[in-house]
Amino acid sequence: MRKIRKSVAVLLSAIMLMSMVGFNVMAQDQDTETVGRTNLEIITDENGKLEYTYMENGKQYKAVEYMENEAVESYIYVMNSSGEYVLQSHFNTYYEYTEEGFVARRIENGKETVEILIEGISKPSGILTRSTPPPPPGGGYGWKKICTTKGSTKFYNKTLAGIKSALASLATGLANKTHNVGVIIGTNVLTKLANKYFARKLNYAYMTQVSYYFYPTGKVIPTKVRLYTYGYAKSNYTDLVESTVSEHTIVIGGN
Repeated sequence: MRKIRKSVAVLLSAIMLMSMVGFNVMAQDQDTETVGRTNLEIITDENGKLEYTYMENGKQYKAVEYMENEAVESYIYVMNSSGEYVLQSHFNTYYEYTEEGFVARRIENGKETVEILIEGISKPSGILTRSTPPPPPGGGYGWKKICTTKGSTKFYNKTLAGIKSALASLATGLANKTHNVGVIIGTNVLTKLANKYFARKLNYAYMTQVSYYFYPTGKVIPTKVRLYTYGYAKSNYTDLVESTVSEHTIVIGGN
């Protein structure tokens, strides 16, 4: 895989600065193929390598993918009548933030295609926390609901690694839209979401994050943030695909 030019930190910082206050979801709700994928088995998922097998349309496939920062290199094999895996396709997908938005650039057989992925991130509803964490809403202490944020992304590279990369960018963009604390979505959260979207052969993800802050007794600055992430199949945020929760320490607060 060729050396990439920018780090993922730069990419996610750019996403943090998105100021999309309008939010227009796409009309396409026909996101699921007629037949999904079954028997997903993860063989390797470590050190940037993801290897897995699955069934699709009566055929057995194996994928070997390499993830490095914002790039994914994919090798897709299909099992022949002799029980051997034969290379079916090989392509590279590069993710980057441009003036048009977050895009995927795919190169296969010398041909390059470009697709805009993130369609929009809504203005958070509730208490805006981007600049300074607010005091405990409604008085009292403990876990307090802060806001809800929504956003969507397209899966241009619909391999498991490609879906995970797109979801990572969307989830991080949602979190950083409201939290000035460097919140990063955990790998286990992304894996859980990506596996479900991959199995259903969905073309889009519609994601909602509900944020809670934890206020220690007598403190007006929160010390932890808890994110409830919900992934949906349809643009009206129905047909739940998977939901997860992650918790993080807020390093700027607590004293």
